[in-house]
Amino acid sequence: MGQYRGNEYVEHPSAKRVRILLIVLYFLEILITTFPFCHLPDGEGNLRVLTAFQCIIQPGGYGSPEAIKTALICAPLLLLPAVSFFFCILDKKTNAKNFVSGATCVINTCIITFGFASYIDIGGILSIILYIICLFFTAMSFQASSLQ
Repeated sequence: MGQYRGNEYVEHPSAKRVRILLIVLYFLEILITTFPFCHLPDGEGNLRVLTAFQCIIQPGGYGSPEAIKTALICAPLLLLPAVSFFFCILDKKTNAKNFVSGATCVINTCIITFGFASYIDIGGILSIILYIICLFFTAMSFQASSLQ
């Protein structure tokens, strides 16, 4: 962990660099939700390209159980990166940001991989790659935060 100098907490420089990098990576994850995320079949048998944001807020409404299921599956893809982003910004003293970051990476990678396996598009692929990079830097953050 960092050290206290007087009443002020001073973060270790390595931990600070990794924390800032995680902030940037989670901001990119939030931006990737606007990329083409998946190809989902509509009622007429055609495939339509949706972003993760469009999967949650269905343009045509929630007319079928599949639309509701898709919205519930995609909700963590928007919420968890935002939660991790704010944890990384606000948490300088504890390892809570690392636990939340690791959980976000694992959960969202599983959702993308198993929820949209045959319908994945470039946004989903970029998300998986960024989550793997985030998981690597989360492990580095665990190590950097233990430095004195």
